[in-house]
Amino acid sequence: MRGARKVFTLAGFPTHIHFTFLILLALFVLPGWGDTVGRHGIQLAWVPILAVAIYVHELGHAFTIRKFGYGRSDIMLWGMGGVCVNSARYAPKHGMWIALAWPIAGALLGVPFIPLLFFDVGTVLHALTWNILMVTIGFSLANMLPIYPLDGGRVLVYGLRHFSKRRDRHEWAVKTTGLIGLILLVPLGVLALATMEIWLLFILFFIGQQTWQAYRHGTQAVKL
Repeated sequence: MRGARKVFTLAGFPTHIHFTFLILLALFVLPGWGDTVGRHGIQLAWVPILAVAIYVHELGHAFTIRKFGYGRSDIMLWGMGGVCVNSARYAPKHGMWIALAWPIAGALLGVPFIPLLFFDVGTVLHALTWNILMVTIGFSLANMLPIYPLDGGRVLVYGLRHFSKRRDRHEWAVKTTGLIGLILLVPLGVLALATMEIWLLFILFFIGQQTWQAYRHGTQAVKL
């Protein structure tokens, strides 16, 4: 993708950062910027929390892809979070596991932090704990919504392909998932506008583009 730069390679997976990822970070940091050192620290902590959580998530996809024998993947952090890029065409059963396994693992990353909510750990640490839980458990659950290109949407596409007996099951699976995604994006967009969550509107914009392409062009727009 234009605007992306390779920054390092980890475990054999080249890692790229797109300039829109910096915009995403800014949308998390700036709106809550306060007038105290503690508030500044809480907001700046979004940078490592988001970067690490998203990168670990994509690493999980990359390792799972390699485990199933599909070779090396590239990881890119961008405006919608992260994406694991691989040129292979996965078997539907493998595709479901590749899409499903790491949102679950990402949610599990947040479990050790849950007990901190029930202790007096101070305002700053309490706020940081909520941020970590939001990125690990909250985002992992949201990522399982059946909206392409979220992991839940990919699970749905592969599931429809795997279980359908239709002759046009590949095309039908992508377009059906795209339609379901468009329907679900409407209330999410209304919620984002009602609460003025700019970062959510930003993410929904990127998701909506790809969801529309999946519905409108099917397998011509989505390589699965």
